[in-house]
Amino acid sequence: MNRLTNESAVPVVLTEGFRFFFLFASLFAIFSISAWLSELYSQGGFFSYLTPIVAMDGAVWHAHEMIYGYAVAVVAGFFLTAVPNWTKTQPARAAYIMSVGGLWLLGRIAMWYSGTLPVGLVAFADLIFLPPLLVRLVMQMRNNPQLHNLIFISLLGVLWIANLLCHLEWLGLSEETAQTGLRLGLFTVGMMVFVIGGRVVPAFTRNAMRRMGYEEEQLPDTDPRANKLALVTTGLFTLSFFFSLPEMVTGCLALAAALANAWRFSGWRWQATLKVPILWSLHLGYSMLILAYAFYGLAQVTGLASESSALHLLAISAIGCMTVAVMSRASLGHTGRPLEVRPMVALAYILVVLSGLVRAFLPDLVPATYDHWIWISGGFWVVGFVLFIGVYFPVLTTPRLRG
Repeated sequence: MNRLTNESAVPVVLTEGFRFFFLFASLFAIFSISAWLSELYSQGGFFSYLTPIVAMDGAVWHAHEMIYGYAVAVVAGFFLTAVPNWTKTQPARAAYIMSVGGLWLLGRIAMWYSGTLPVGLVAFADLIFLPPLLVRLVMQMRNNPQLHNLIFISLLGVLWIANLLCHLEWLGLSEETAQTGLRLGLFTVGMMVFVIGGRVVPAFTRNAMRRMGYEEEQLPDTDPRANKLALVTTGLFTLSFFFSLPEMVTGCLALAAALANAWRFSGWRWQATLKVPILWSLHLGYSMLILAYAFYGLAQVTGLASESSALHLLAISAIGCMTVAVMSRASLGHTGRPLEVRPMVALAYILVVLSGLVRAFLPDLVPATYDHWIWISGGFWVVGFVLFIGVYFPVLTTPRLRG
């Protein structure tokens, strides 16, 4: 009773981890891309105030913040919500959410003003967020230590190391490790999409198809051989960024991961989800992951594709779509609402995927209008998240429905 009384005295957005981090991640998705466009094209005037004052190259800041700002915030919200359910432990209290949320915000501010702050202070402010989250998750998982859950602890640890590699270069303590840190971080988030997607996509689809009246033999199924092969190839490909391997080796691992994941995905019955946006969005995000791995492999092995195309497919279309899909479903489920999304949210899914496809391909295919495609891509992303926020702001900031 005391806890309920105390919790009622704080804003609803601080009462559950997904509320704070999903809301602020989405707001940051809008703000950071708007700032990136301002960095590229602002010629003074009002919009110049939206330009970050950064110590590193603007493109590097942009990539870093999409990984360690946006994506990591969604990851934090997901784990603060899912792990208590997995381990039958108490969810985080408002004081903890406010504290770690404040650390995340501190990192974003430090990176924004990195051009005016001591480089060591920037590194500290940005790196301080993940350790307390890791400690909490480790303590909770001790109550129910299952290998398939503990993998997330390892992936969060890799994310922190990858971010450290970025800051070591900016501190002058290493040479040319920032790009490694960015790629390792991005593909580690991709690995999280692989693991989480492998759980939720077929499971949610199976449950929905049962409600639709499908027979058991028609339900999604994952071939155990495909599952193991996808895990091995995707894991090895992700870990390859720790080492300076020949492009041919990295590319072959990427192609192997793409093929194994396509095999895995082939049994998930995506055709049955076409009228259910909350389901097809998950399938669409996962298919973009496969496409990103394939294009990365082609870029490294044959040179027929662009590495930049693959990176933007992964960061925007795959991770962007999957995170919006997971945020929309989890927010509904954990606030007592029906698992149905409004048409505006379905449009948001499509716009986020289109943002990645436009950014990945059209600037190279039609270089004469490069700037236009960047604006269109950024516009699709921003509008997609504005639509998401428009629908989910009241969901995330008001109490759970009763009944």
